[in-house]
Amino acid sequence: MDLTNKIEGDALVGAAATCVLSSGVTIIIAYENQSSIPREPYTNKDQERKFYMNNILNGSDVHCVGQIRMSKHVFYELCNALRSTSLLRSTKNMYVQEQVLIFLEIVGFNERFCKIESHFYRSIDSIHHASTLYFKQF
Repeated sequence: MDLTNKIEGDALVGAAATCVLSSGVTIIIAYENQSSIPREPYTNKDQERKFYMNNILNGSDVHCVGQIRMSKHVFYELCNALRSTSLLRSTKNMYVQEQVLIFLEIVGFNERFCKIESHFYRSIDSIHHASTLYFKQF
């Protein structure tokens, strides 16, 4: 009788161990298949910035005047004049056209840096630096 109880006890322990292991494997598989952090879709910020600028500068002249309060050819002449007189220059990360466009949106529409940040996909520090450079020159 003692041997039968031992065999039954070993069988119960084996069954319990198998149940725990199979539950653990099921939990691990479910955890690996589940993404715990929802991810936002990737945004190509350089492409979005260029699209926004091209939409203003290469669109219709009426749209350009509505957005930056001057026509396209006047904008490009202003950028060339600022570049040729060394008042502004392109940096490693930002061209003169972008710096002037940021400045014109801030001044022309009294836009906040947060709004400009969403249009140009730049940090608030970069926008502040670009606008400060422009203000210092004048």
